[in-house]
Amino acid sequence: MTTMKLKNIFAALAVAALLVPSCKKDDNKEVTYLYFDGSISFSLPSYVKAGDTFTFDINEISTLTSDKLAQGEEIRYYVTDPYTAVNDTLDNRDGKFTFTVLDTLGSFTLTVKGFCSGFVNSSCSATFVTIDNDLLHGSLTGTGIGVLDKHFTDPRDSNVYYYTQKGNLLWTRNNLGYAGSGIPYMESKVMDKLFGRFYSYDQAVGACPEDWRLPTESEWQALFDSYGGNAGELMADARFNDNAMWTYWREVRPTNGSGIGLLPVGYAYESVNGKAFGGSGAYAAFWTSSKENGLGVFRYINEQSSTIFRGTQSCESFYLPVRCVKEK
Repeated sequence: MTTMKLKNIFAALAVAALLVPSCKKDDNKEVTYLYFDGSISFSLPSYVKAGDTFTFDINEISTLTSDKLAQGEEIRYYVTDPYTAVNDTLDNRDGKFTFTVLDTLGSFTLTVKGFCSGFVNSSCSATFVTIDNDLLHGSLTGTGIGVLDKHFTDPRDSNVYYYTQKGNLLWTRNNLGYAGSGIPYMESKVMDKLFGRFYSYDQAVGACPEDWRLPTESEWQALFDSYGGNAGELMADARFNDNAMWTYWREVRPTNGSGIGLLPVGYAYESVNGKAFGGSGAYAAFWTSSKENGLGVFRYINEQSSTIFRGTQSCESFYLPVRCVKEK
C-alpha cells in the first residue's frame, strides 16, 4: 500500500474554475469565452476506507445552465479518476456515476467538471484520505496494543476496548468509540475505531460501557504522578498511514511507558458553520468527571511540553475524546 504525509490527512472541498481569459485568431480578433450560471457542488467524507462506494447524480449536484448555448449544444460533464487522472465523460441521459474507494492508503482528489465549446469549464473537487480502520493491523500503528492484550467487548455495539491496570483501577487504552452519542473525527464515522468519537461533557458522563465510568480529575492526576508527571510516558509513539502523529518537539519524547497510549487527535467545538476540529497532532485532551463553576474539567498534554495541563470548557459545545475506568 502507498501512503501520504499525515499533514495531508485533513479533509477539504475546493471549488475552482479553469480560467481561460482569451486567445486570438490569426486575424488578431479577440475570442471571448462565456461563463456558466450556477455551479457544481458535492462532497465526500474526509476519511474513507477501501470498498466504500459513493453514487452521484449530475442532476442533483449541478445547477450549471446558460441561455447562451448554441442550438443543439448542451453542457457535458466528465469525472477525473483520483487514482489514474483519466477523464471519463458522463452520459447526460443517465447523469449518474459511482465511485469506489480502492485499497490504496493516502490522500486523493475526485473532480467533476462541466464543459461546453466556447465556455470556461466549471468544476468541483473533493479530497479524501483512505484508511484501514482495523485497530490492530490498520492505518494506526505504534499504540502498544497487541492482539493478546487484555480486552473486553462493549455489548452495546461490539466495539473492543483494551485495558491495563494502574493501582486499583482498570484504564481503557483506546479512545471510546460508542456511536450512541458524540461526533466522529472530522465527521467521518470510519474513524470511530481508531481515534474514537468526540463527546461534550454532558454526553461523556453517560457514554462509558456498563460498570465503566469517566475518571475523576484526581484519578487522572494520580496516573500522571505515577509516571513522574512526564507526558512522554503517556504518549503513544503512534503513526497514522505511516506518518508520526505527534509533531516533533526536541524536549518531549513519546515513549508510552505507561501503556496508556494517548493520541493527539485534538478537540472539536461549535462554530458558526457547525462542528469544527482543531489541535490534531498537538493535543491529547480528555474529559474528567469533575466540574468547576458549571464547566467541565479536562486534562491535556501537548507536543511542546512534558507537563500535564488542566482546562475547563463548556459542557454542551466543546467536544473531547474519552477514556474510561473501572474499579478492580
